[in-house]
Amino acid sequence: ARAICGWLLGTQLAASSYAMGNHAALSIAKYSGHARAWRPPAPPEASSHCADEKVCDIKHDDDNNNNNNNKKYSYLVDELVVGVTFVALWAIAAVGVALNWHPAELWVGCLSAPFGVYLRVYLARWNAPLSGAYVWQSSTLLEAGEGDDGNDNGNDKKWFPWGTFAANIIASVFDAFMSGAMLQCTTNCEHVLTGLELGLGGSLSTVSTWMADFHLLMNQRHGTVTRTRAYWYLISTLFVAASLSIAVYAGMRYGWVERTTS
Repeated sequence: ARAICGWLLGTQLAASSYAMGNHAALSIAKYSGHARAWRPPAPPEASSHCADEKVCDIKHDDDNNNNNNNKKYSYLVDELVVGVTFVALWAIAAVGVALNWHPAELWVGCLSAPFGVYLRVYLARWNAPLSGAYVWQSSTLLEAGEGDDGNDNGNDKKWFPWGTFAANIIASVFDAFMSGAMLQCTTNCEHVLTGLELGLGGSLSTVSTWMADFHLLMNQRHGTVTRTRAYWYLISTLFVAASLSIAVYAGMRYGWVERTTS
């Protein structure tokens, strides 16, 4: 009963927090004059005062090359700054693990977190971008192939965000495995397992993207089809994650009890 209440309360709080944050961002953008709806990029317009088309084409190509070079240099600088910062912070975490700084699980978590981030980015390839109702919404869903009336056009297999779903399931099973492994380890081993659960599992799982996908499915079309899909995605994530995690933890605990009593 406590677990079910925790599911319901936690899911409701997460959904409400995302909705309130989205509405707050809308209000701030509206009153600050920065609210704008998403629209596809417009094709470049030809200059009306250009007499020679060849000269205009050459000038347009030169402008594009200059813009591409500026973007390339800016990208390289950004990547260099991010890379140096990451190496420095990761080196500090490695020193903290080697010297057994307190608390040990925190430094183990910092050391293992990048691997969870990389795995989550890799799993995100299973998703495709979908333009949301607002320009700052980043979706991880595929086009559902529906009309504005909510009727399905036959693309049933494209709406489910498999990348986010897989990331949360793998993280839940990993945390359950770490919890089961803690039943038969020493204090130092427990610090390592707790750090892996905190860093690798915590960076792999995502509640924010889970809620973003849910709200985008709810608001993608007007109709009962996508709303049913949104709740199906929400419930299936909870059910599969809980079922597999309970099976893994219960199996490890039962096996450990059998070995200690035999």
